[in-house]
Amino acid sequence: MRVPIEKKVPEELRPGGVVKTRVLRQAGFTDAQIRQLVADGVLTRLRPGWLAMRWARAEVVEAVRGGGVLGCASALAFRGAWKFHGDKVHTYRSRHGRRGEHDGCPGPRSRIASDVAVLRIPEAFMQAVFCLPPLDFLVVAESAIHRRLITEEELREVLRGYGPGVDRLLNHLDRAESYVRLRLRAKNIKVQPQVEIKGVGRVDFLIGTSLVLEVDSREHHEDPEAYERDRIRDQKLVALGYRVVRVTYDQVMYGWDQIEARLLEIIRAGLHQRRLVPQA
Repeated sequence: MRVPIEKKVPEELRPGGVVKTRVLRQAGFTDAQIRQLVADGVLTRLRPGWLAMRWARAEVVEAVRGGGVLGCASALAFRGAWKFHGDKVHTYRSRHGRRGEHDGCPGPRSRIASDVAVLRIPEAFMQAVFCLPPLDFLVVAESAIHRRLITEEELREVLRGYGPGVDRLLNHLDRAESYVRLRLRAKNIKVQPQVEIKGVGRVDFLIGTSLVLEVDSREHHEDPEAYERDRIRDQKLVALGYRVVRVTYDQVMYGWDQIEARLLEIIRAGLHQRRLVPQA
């Protein structure tokens, strides 16, 4: 009776069902057994040194067959971080990798060791910080931190020495606003961040002409002065004809589906396009 590959090869060494030939040999499979597994349809050769199991995930197969491995945002999503909408497969190909249809995303190619078919979380961030737009990177990083895939300290250590631009970007971590903006954009909702409203000041987001969305930080509720100040702001906004939705950091990061559903109800009712009170 043939011993299943799953019993002999740890999942971490065959992510997405794609494995290196070397890993199979180290697990005790002989070259003759590997050839037989290919002949039986249990394994498929993707390129020299790489094989896919029958149930292998399509995006991992595509990345490896194209000459690299799954990397950047795709690797982060595979390992549990926030997944972008769209079908683009982000790949990593080392400087010495075979050229294929995927040249790979930008990144420090000489600093990443791709010994498995999907980059691990730290290595994927080493690539993503060069590839993703800043807002998108922050959203993915925040999701990974809050899902306990990596700590903020670990992420900062991984990206240490990448330059002042990256350091400044990391200083914006833990901002739910970036998450909100990207999620609304994914629903084709036009949103303006940090809009100045006369007599009130800046609001976090303006949707349409009259829907204001404010996101309170985790520390916000502990500041009584900020609490009172924001209630006064809300009253001024309502007096001007705006509808105000105020949400907390935890609601955004852990209960976004409910927040999004309520916002969509308001938008479907046309309440985001109300006529404002003329200002003198």
